[in-house]
Amino acid sequence: MAANGHALPAWGVALSRTGAAAAALAWAFLLCDRLYRRLGKAPRSADVRRAALIAGTTVTILLVGGLLLLRHVFADPVYGLIVAMPGLMLWVSAAIRITLSLALWSATPARDR
Repeated sequence: MAANGHALPAWGVALSRTGAAAAALAWAFLLCDRLYRRLGKAPRSADVRRAALIAGTTVTILLVGGLLLLRHVFADPVYGLIVAMPGLMLWVSAAIRITLSLALWSATPARDR
C-alpha cells in the first residue's frame, strides 16, 4: 500500500488517470465523428473531423471536470445532493450545446460560412 492510500504508487495513479483520460478522449472523438457523419449525412471531410475532435476534447474536459467536482461535492453529506443536481443539469446542458453547435458547424458547407 502506498503512502497516499492507493494500492499503486503516485506515478502509477497519475499514469492510470492519464490513460483513462486519453481513452475517454478517443471514445468521445469516435462517437462524435460517427454521430456527425450519420446524422448530417456529411461526406468525409476535414471539417467533420475537426468538429469531432473539438467536440471530443470538450466533452472529455467536461467529463474530467465533472468527475473532479462530484468527488469534492459528495464529501459533504448535507449539501452534496443539493449542489450536485443543478451541477449535473448544467453539465448536461453544456455538453449538448457544444455537441449540437459543432454538429451544425460541420454540416454547413465551407462556402456558406
